[in-house]
Amino acid sequence: MGRPEKLVQQCRALGIAYSKKSRGSLPAKELKHRLAEARATARGPKASVADLVRKCKAKGIVFSNDGGVLPKDYLHVALTMPPQVASVRRTLHAAEIRSRTQRIVGVVRARGGRARAFDPALDSAQDVLSEQGRLEAWRTVAAVKQGGIVVLEPECAEWLQWTSAKHHKRKFGESGPGRARITGAGNTARKAVRISNRSACEMAPLAQFALNRGCLLVEEQSGLSLRHKFRPVQHIIQANGLRSDLVKGCRYGWPSGKPLRLNHNLPHFDKFLAKPCTHHGKHRSRLMSKTPSGSLTGTRAMRASAWYPLPFAKAVVSAAWGPTGLPC
Repeated sequence: MGRPEKLVQQCRALGIAYSKKSRGSLPAKELKHRLAEARATARGPKASVADLVRKCKAKGIVFSNDGGVLPKDYLHVALTMPPQVASVRRTLHAAEIRSRTQRIVGVVRARGGRARAFDPALDSAQDVLSEQGRLEAWRTVAAVKQGGIVVLEPECAEWLQWTSAKHHKRKFGESGPGRARITGAGNTARKAVRISNRSACEMAPLAQFALNRGCLLVEEQSGLSLRHKFRPVQHIIQANGLRSDLVKGCRYGWPSGKPLRLNHNLPHFDKFLAKPCTHHGKHRSRLMSKTPSGSLTGTRAMRASAWYPLPFAKAVVSAAWGPTGLPC
């Protein structure tokens, strides 16, 4: 049968031995057995919350938020961080995860820095929900230097308030005085909701990894999104003292009054990203408009709003490092 390359790659991604010294890779049957055993132990559906918490304690991984245990998906992901990332050389000044336009990458390169984009829209293999894509995402973040920028742009369509609360059945629970959080998994009969939940749980440990390595973090979401109240995401914000600020997109190149929420630790945010809206509701275009001709509406509006204008990308980089130069 020859060397089972795909199984070998999967074993590498999970840090499983796949060969015996110089004898080449193990038989496919043995590789499949080892993969199944590793998945069942680390992140299989049969693993109880108590087992996952015990393993998190043993590895020093945070497993609770305000006394409540974080979701199983988050614990699975945190426990199975690819082991290969520790040896990655730190050569990048910035990384954009799910970049779409690569605008921030372009601004950093224009300053003479090194930056890398990661987005399944550019390369189908770069999907954080696949084993190969997940490993590549961790390696990309691991390559960012201390003081560099990591920009996370997860899909937020399933978290928007006007759809999530009614159709997706996301629920709110209390997390201390005056702080609400999403505790429900939503309508998991919908495939899009299941994917959105997994994506949020994958991105949260990735954000924590970036912060642990001394990087500046920007996690962008729609201003009307509920993602920042989802327990894994809320834990990252609270545990690291991140700011969660609203930004008026109309001041940074969007023709509409697009509201943005940035969960971040940018040192110069107030100077470059806190401009108030002065349009008094009179924007060139509206995101969700029923009538005016020439205005983007519905799906077209949401798709257009996801693309970063150049002024916004420049403002984000300046909020991290100042108007010129690189961090290191």
